[in-house]
Amino acid sequence: MNKSKYLAFLLVPVLSLSIARVSASGSWCPTQSMIVARTRHTATLLPNGKVLVAGGLNASNTATATAELYDPSSETWSLTAEMAAPRSRQTATLLPPSERVTHLPS
Repeated sequence: MNKSKYLAFLLVPVLSLSIARVSASGSWCPTQSMIVARTRHTATLLPNGKVLVAGGLNASNTATATAELYDPSSETWSLTAEMAAPRSRQTATLLPPSERVTHLPS
């Protein structure tokens, strides 16, 4: 998989994150929205090409502990294990080679 084809993260006003991909014709195509609408979250590109989105503020402007994985091969989002505590405006740093992400409150 060519990771360079999945580089656009678009934050839209309805508190959702969508990923745009490059089609075979070279044009940008939107993919589905995340399961949990959010803003002020982290988005981390993992070595396997998936994108981990964690925390943020939900539509009620409340911090969330939810996390989702975007799989560019199937163009789908899936919920993953929640964080121990809700967070927003946090940072995320990929820790090679274990593919673990750490979240620290800001």
